[in-house]
Amino acid sequence: MVVCMEEIRRYLGPLTAHQSTLMVPLLAEFVRASDDDIARLQRAAEEGHVGQFIDRIHRLKGGARIMGTLKLVATCSEIESWELDQARLPEALARLQQEYEVVRLAATQLQVMEGEE
Repeated sequence: MVVCMEEIRRYLGPLTAHQSTLMVPLLAEFVRASDDDIARLQRAAEEGHVGQFIDRIHRLKGGARIMGTLKLVATCSEIESWELDQARLPEALARLQQEYEVVRLAATQLQVMEGEE
């Protein structure tokens, strides 16, 4: 998680002029939007909607790229390259959820730390 926090700081720092008052809302919005993406990925997987699943992966990857969470970006890219079908959706979802949980914890911890400064 520490590496993820460092990546986020390295990417968001220049975007926010290293100002906590700008960084904290971005972190909060990223977590909110990504939580929504993960919920929709789960729904798409449960309903077997491969196209919707791929669309949400792409959206999640875009947010992760802006935040600098490179491992989540790599996981999204890897899954996008799979020959996804309904049978592989649960596996793909589990990988995304596992990687996102680390990112979510890092982003949440940074919100607390930056909010205290």
